[in-house]
Amino acid sequence: MRSSAKPSSRLISRPQAMPLYWAGLVLILPLILLAGVFVPRIRQGMLHRLGLSRFRLPNQGILIVASSVGEVGAAERLAPYLRRAFAGYYLVLCAFSYAGFRRGLQGGFFDGVLITPYDLPVCIRSCLAKFRPRALIQIESDIWPTLTLWARERKALTALAGGRMTEGALHRLIPFGGITGAMYRMMDVLTARFVDDATLVRRLSGGDVEVRIIGNLKYSDIASIPVKRDTTFAGELGVSANRKLIVAGSTHRGEERMIFTAYLRLLEEFPRLGLVVAPRYVSRGGEVATLAQSMGLRTVRRSHLLDMRDLGRKGWQVLVLDTLGELSRAYTLADVAVVGGGFGGRGGQDMVQPAARGVPVLFGPKVPTFRYEAEKLNGCGGFVVADALEMAEVLGALIKNPAYRKRVGRRARRTALGLAGAGEAFMEELGGWNLKG
Repeated sequence: MRSSAKPSSRLISRPQAMPLYWAGLVLILPLILLAGVFVPRIRQGMLHRLGLSRFRLPNQGILIVASSVGEVGAAERLAPYLRRAFAGYYLVLCAFSYAGFRRGLQGGFFDGVLITPYDLPVCIRSCLAKFRPRALIQIESDIWPTLTLWARERKALTALAGGRMTEGALHRLIPFGGITGAMYRMMDVLTARFVDDATLVRRLSGGDVEVRIIGNLKYSDIASIPVKRDTTFAGELGVSANRKLIVAGSTHRGEERMIFTAYLRLLEEFPRLGLVVAPRYVSRGGEVATLAQSMGLRTVRRSHLLDMRDLGRKGWQVLVLDTLGELSRAYTLADVAVVGGGFGGRGGQDMVQPAARGVPVLFGPKVPTFRYEAEKLNGCGGFVVADALEMAEVLGALIKNPAYRKRVGRRARRTALGLAGAGEAFMEELGGWNLKG
């Protein structure tokens, strides 16, 4: 643990490239605004990002910055540790994606939730005009240069929590390496998930920073994840207790066709087998449902069940989970899970969540973002599959043999539980800092 100290009062000089960074943002901002006219996902929260519409925030507290739903989940896991360690401080979440913003509002872990403003001084100062940060904690891969400088100017502690970095991300950041490296060097606390992440953070920062390895914050409370079947949710979806179910979570465009192809092969042997597909972006729900129907599958959408448009449709084969916050509930119903993101070029998605519930999990080979977790799970509750044929073979073996499936599920949960501890490790690094400066 660090010795007791206040956040450094030394403001490291602003990187010389910052004016160029701001100029670049100003140049592309009209393109973003134009895109927002046609793309709802970009348009959502636009006024807040520009600093033209303010949120109600406490006067001071700890500002936690997260990108999207996954990072907000990590922030939620960290929040109870922060409350215990820094009692009396408000926790304010700053989420970049609108889906992450909604997740933050629904979770109830924070005293204030806002949409991250564009990383320009005028936007940040307008959005956070009356807020005094005692600490700025940026989650995983979220590094906002202007926001970091703003916090440093206000003598706030600055920290990176569970930093995540891949070779691909490193190469994309090289043109901004001077700025990003300077941000890393001026932070009071730098932590990374695993050794590979820490090595790449050091490379980008010039190799002269101390990076502590803490593990993945998303798994801090993994032992408390429920393994019991959510019978209420099963009733809402119309899933009977004796129906076998595959849950495919966080899928991306191109992956659903492969999953549906594998599922069609399985239906020949298991005609009552159900499939729940949760696209990574719920806005794709209609697209995914249309694809399933075009392949001859009886399909319903969860959003239509909620508004009663599909209430009378029984006997679905595929249910598209096009709602936020319900994938974790769906995993409690799964006999087997497939996690997307690893069959194309998306870097993978979180395969530990279903594993923690004792569910055997399949994922693709292209998972650099979750490389460590994939290596741990492969052969210990998880399976790497490359195509529809291999997926169907592995799924078929698991569905056919309940004893084998349960044995693999127990291995998956043991492996997942071994990944816990990041929350405690991060607080160990913050333990010596005094936020009352």
